[in-house]
Amino acid sequence: VFLSVFYNISYWKMGQDRELRRRDRTSQNRMVLDNLDPWTEYCVQVFITTGRTPHPSEPSREVCEKTGSE
Repeated sequence: VFLSVFYNISYWKMGQDRELRRRDRTSQNRMVLDNLDPWTEYCVQVFITTGRTPHPSEPSREVCEKTGSE
């Protein structure tokens, strides 16, 4: 069991550089991505780090979804 788990979340517009936007080290297991463009496809990838090791996990598979009108 890990006492501290941090989620490292990267997201970017489909077809653009993955480093377009990045949010690092949140302890929350849910996050709302705000200020996204409407009708735009974004991709998200997550990996975790723990207090026991400085090395991150393998990244999750990329998940891509399209935003709605607002």
